[in-house]
Amino acid sequence: MKLKRVALLAEIIGGLGIIISIVYLAFEVSEGADSQVVANHLALTERMNGLNTSVLANNELADLIAISRSDISSLTPGEVEQVRAYVGILMQIWEDAAGMYWFGDLPDNYWVGWSRALCRIVSEPGWAAIWKDGLHDYYGDSFVQTVNECFARSNLPIVTAK
Repeated sequence: MKLKRVALLAEIIGGLGIIISIVYLAFEVSEGADSQVVANHLALTERMNGLNTSVLANNELADLIAISRSDISSLTPGEVEQVRAYVGILMQIWEDAAGMYWFGDLPDNYWVGWSRALCRIVSEPGWAAIWKDGLHDYYGDSFVQTVNECFARSNLPIVTAK
């Protein structure tokens, strides 16, 4: 009889150990997810800061960006390519933020902030022309739709998804 009681007690303790382990793992996974959200936000911020730092350090680039916002027709082909690369980097940051949001790695409030800020930055006639002139071909349909919605709110031309 004593052996049966010891075995029963061992089973109960073992069961409690499993439950405690599962609760602990759930807590760790939750903490890891929160850490990933913060890491994603910080990675996006770091990329934007790096881009802005390059503009701050280069007056010619700053002037080129300022001129290109309203109209790219006065730019040389080389300058258009520089602006295209700059806008492409902005769009890539925006698309990465969208992907993080779509896959649940960026919460709603972060996504709204990033999307609103990047929409405001790229909603310029000159940059919309670069987007319409083929830059959109480098991005997925869902992101093209996101940019189109942004441009439509700003009365800028939109493109058709592939």
